[in-house]
Amino acid sequence: GRRRRCLLRAGALLEGRRDFASFQSKGGRSTTVRTLHRCDVRWCEGEGLAITLEGDGFLYNMARIVAGTLLQVGVGCRSA
Repeated sequence: GRRRRCLLRAGALLEGRRDFASFQSKGGRSTTVRTLHRCDVRWCEGEGLAITLEGDGFLYNMARIVAGTLLQVGVGCRSA
């Protein structure tokens, strides 16, 4: 439904070369620009949310923060 579309949209918005400074833990790298080649979000029945990230590098805790943010979009706490 609507939440699933929001999740897919939010994942797609993260793909590309971007400044991911807001997706790192405190005291990260001097350069925070990364390229996210793939952000695949899908719901696996009986298992839950599956998120696949592929990129040229990740900031400290970036994958965890991206996953948490996408989960918040999925439950309606954030908008895409």
